[in-house]
Amino acid sequence: MQGKLKLGEKIAYSMGDVSANLLATFIASYAIYFYTEIDGISAMAVGTMCLVANIWDAVNDPMMGFIVDKGKPTKHGTYRPWIRRAAIPIAILFVLQFTCPDLGQGGKLVWAYVTYIGVDMLFTVINVPYGVLNNVMTEDMNERTVLSTFRNIGSNIGSLLVTYATIPLVAYFGAGDDAQGYQRTAILFAVISTAALFWLFYGVKERLEPAKPDLRLKETYQSILHNKPALCLVISMFFFNTTVNFKFAYNIYYCVVYVGRKDLVGIIGSLVFFAAMLSLVVVPKMTEKLGKRGMLLFGGGFYALTGIVFLLGTKSVLMLYVTAVMFGLCLTFSFPILWGTIPDAVEYGEWRTGVRAPGSVYSACTFANKLAQGVSGWLVGVVLTVIGYVPGAKQQAEHAVNGIYWSNAAVLIIGGLLGAAAVIPYALDKKTYDGILAELEERRK
Repeated sequence: MQGKLKLGEKIAYSMGDVSANLLATFIASYAIYFYTEIDGISAMAVGTMCLVANIWDAVNDPMMGFIVDKGKPTKHGTYRPWIRRAAIPIAILFVLQFTCPDLGQGGKLVWAYVTYIGVDMLFTVINVPYGVLNNVMTEDMNERTVLSTFRNIGSNIGSLLVTYATIPLVAYFGAGDDAQGYQRTAILFAVISTAALFWLFYGVKERLEPAKPDLRLKETYQSILHNKPALCLVISMFFFNTTVNFKFAYNIYYCVVYVGRKDLVGIIGSLVFFAAMLSLVVVPKMTEKLGKRGMLLFGGGFYALTGIVFLLGTKSVLMLYVTAVMFGLCLTFSFPILWGTIPDAVEYGEWRTGVRAPGSVYSACTFANKLAQGVSGWLVGVVLTVIGYVPGAKQQAEHAVNGIYWSNAAVLIIGGLLGAAAVIPYALDKKTYDGILAELEERRK
């Protein structure tokens, strides 16, 4: 079994999520607002675009998983080269996504579709092989959890920078022109994101053998469909990500429309990720005591509790700070565990079916992630339309304000309970995993 990884390599691995979340958090938190309030596209049209774009993007994730698993090893490994190939193209398209072309309503919507889908597809090219790196850097179960924790530290650093700095940067770069402010802020984040991806590329090493070079598409599907732990993770990933992406997109509406404090947007977002980052230190110990399944059940319950506290807090700024910290803990009690458990499901799949396809198993989870992004964006559009929200209005009707209050909490409660329920059948504990790993080692001799 591979030994412990050096600190420098763990930090380099975390850069993948620094990069991803600089862009993804910016998109999740501000894209819908940018499209509706700056670009002037209707909420329903934006929500529909998010759903359509992410359904396609979700579909191509398993395709990318199959492609990277079939890839031939190079001097840089099998998976890392994909990260370098897509680093600059995604930065360019990201900037274009936050550019307002003078094309009329129809042209603006087409521009939004093309750039939104383009960025998402390049995310797939980067994030599928990035996720697999955890599987080929080490086979030690505990080290994979540590890597996942470092990944989430990187995620929180990237997200914290975006949530804390975006509103001030838009104001500074825009000088009264929000369209210019968003575009120039996107340029800055794109540059930092690209640098982080190259740090990742040159800072980690692939040590374990990739999937079989003669892997067939049918085998990859079988490796997932006959893999109960992986299916549990896929479904849980969908519900947790739908909940989180809805909440990220909703934060600006909740602060501006319901609470009436635009200045709180960055503060709340920063508290969320600051709390998530600080609390990551407890993940390894809690996971050791509760197990990965137990942590996900606990995390799901914490989402529901956070939704209830939102209802009790109403417009209290102090309670809004409390719920921000609680939501940060929700992230800690779910995503490090989900991402850190995927490699274990890969080993189970190889033991169960004889097929080792880490890219395909990982891409099934990113499929759920992308589908969740689409569904959450669609839900935001639907909810805003149903409650009677009017884009650009100086003051919203009382029913729209109350609708934002109730829907914000409802999604947290329902999504958290469903995410927890999905892992109830998961039964791959450490003792079982160690036995599977020992048997796999015997087979490979």
